[in-house]
Amino acid sequence: MPGTTSAFTEIARSRTAGDIGMYAQNFLLSLAARGLAGIPQTVLGVYADTVREFLGVPSLSGVER
Repeated sequence: MPGTTSAFTEIARSRTAGDIGMYAQNFLLSLAARGLAGIPQTVLGVYADTVREFLGVPSLSGVER
């Protein structure tokens, strides 16, 4: 069936995002239970190269994208 792989991939991505969200929620709750706090910041991942360049952080892997 045309498009089946694409639909399956989208479902898998949605499911993975949900799993990660539930993990993050439980992690943040466990921090709160221990008197700590956390703030999830995912947007920086989109701009990782820009942030590294701005801050002058060298690549740890030595592999450039």
